[in-house]
Amino acid sequence: MQNVVMDAGLTRGWHPDPSRPRGIRFWDGERWTAHSTDWPSDDEWDAAVSAPGWGELVLAGLRRYFAEGRATLEPVRLIDASLEVDPDGVPVLLAIYEHAFWPERTGMHRRLYRTPVSGAPGDRSLADWLVDDIAWLDMGEPLGRRHDLLVEDDNGVWWWGDGYPDITQHHDYERLQQEVRAHLAQLRANDGEVLRTGRMAIGMSVDELAAASGVNVDKLKDAEGAEPQVNLTADDWLRLAVALEGHTWEESEARQIRNALPELLSHPEHRKRHHGQREMARALAKYYFSPNAPGSENT
Repeated sequence: MQNVVMDAGLTRGWHPDPSRPRGIRFWDGERWTAHSTDWPSDDEWDAAVSAPGWGELVLAGLRRYFAEGRATLEPVRLIDASLEVDPDGVPVLLAIYEHAFWPERTGMHRRLYRTPVSGAPGDRSLADWLVDDIAWLDMGEPLGRRHDLLVEDDNGVWWWGDGYPDITQHHDYERLQQEVRAHLAQLRANDGEVLRTGRMAIGMSVDELAAASGVNVDKLKDAEGAEPQVNLTADDWLRLAVALEGHTWEESEARQIRNALPELLSHPEHRKRHHGQREMARALAKYYFSPNAPGSENT
């Protein structure tokens, strides 16, 4: 595949850097700027989280976020925020807030070790990156069925988060699991169909696709099988998006949905650190799926 910078249609913001596999670069709406950074490695993230003062940085950042009147996914008013430390040494944020979607004064108990699930760090510090994610998404996003599991304290604050009941304790959990399993099976089947369509669109065999992408050939054969059993990872889709010259954008969207669903059914302690990689895979796949992408009839 030719190395073409497909910048048409990019919105202003941080995008995968065409010149560096792990990098991101800022697009100002017209051109690439000199501002670039890398996704933090697990070692970099662990070093930041274990550094003295990490909790205080996040706490101060969250207070500043709301004091500046910055936006959240849905309207939220911060009432109070404080910090404690769990027995294992992980700092924990306690945020009390009011959300526009329900009347109860709500408390969030969040251990500050998980990587953000939205956006990219850009030129922000890792603490500010986490703060933005907590305010925008953790607090701003409606609780959905988690609202049924809120626990009231003696002060009339209804709590959720780490250490409180998770979705697996919902009275409807078994039915939800069955629905999700059926949905995942359908997504795997849809992914296999579109993967096959994308491969055939450029005349590539499964063996050739495996060689070009580095994804195991047996894994690809299973993905295209009648009843696929193995889930392709976010990294697999990133490689396939490049090898198939953009023909996997639909799969990338399906992968994003599928990767998110298990997290809704698991305790936050067990969340995987693949969100940044998934965002990059999604952006890169979209990047190559433009009408002028290599291999399209316009190039």
